[in-house]
Amino acid sequence: MSNGADAVLISTAPYGDINAKGKIYEIVSENEGDSEAVEGQQEPQGFKLQNAKVYDSQLHMWIDSKELEITLLKNSIILKNNSIVKPSELKKGDSIRLIKKDGNRTGDAYIIFVD
Repeated sequence: MSNGADAVLISTAPYGDINAKGKIYEIVSENEGDSEAVEGQQEPQGFKLQNAKVYDSQLHMWIDSKELEITLLKNSIILKNNSIVKPSELKKGDSIRLIKKDGNRTGDAYIIFVD
């Protein structure tokens, strides 16, 4: 990501070439079920997408994938309203697009765009 000739952000995530999209229906937290965890004070570890689709570059079309379970990495980049945001700013109901490494139903998200 750049601002003119200046680099604003450099990704250290592995190269991903699989595009997917869907709507977040569940946020997955590390301390899920922990009664001592305080809402909003922990970063989510991932999320689940419903009505997910994965882009098939051979067919040049979006293929239904129903659900995807996505893991967030420490170096995942999340862009929302033209800004880089923390994972805690992802909400149920957000429509997202993402780049990941493989076409499996689970996997790591490298770059996430919140629509």
